[in-house]
Amino acid sequence: MNIFFYDTKEYKAGSIPVEAIADCSRGGQDALASVTHWVKELGFDFPPAWAIPYLLPFGAWSEKELQNHEENKLKIFWLICCDLSETNDFIGLLH
Repeated sequence: MNIFFYDTKEYKAGSIPVEAIADCSRGGQDALASVTHWVKELGFDFPPAWAIPYLLPFGAWSEKELQNHEENKLKIFWLICCDLSETNDFIGLLH
């Protein structure tokens, strides 16, 4: 599966392996350690300005809660893995 992500200069930086999707698509806190591992392992990143407009419509976080880029990377990576696990597709921020 070639789901690409981008570094802070908007250059393609890598893809998300099937193993990461399986490890990270468990619910909530159960997946935090796996998500943290894979975000670091893959160097998953994107321009910080992309996060708030993507995450805010979910309604799970306030704009104030979305000010930490490191936490936003975890949230978005987890959401991507869950989408891929459930639908085998991702349409959003980094697709």
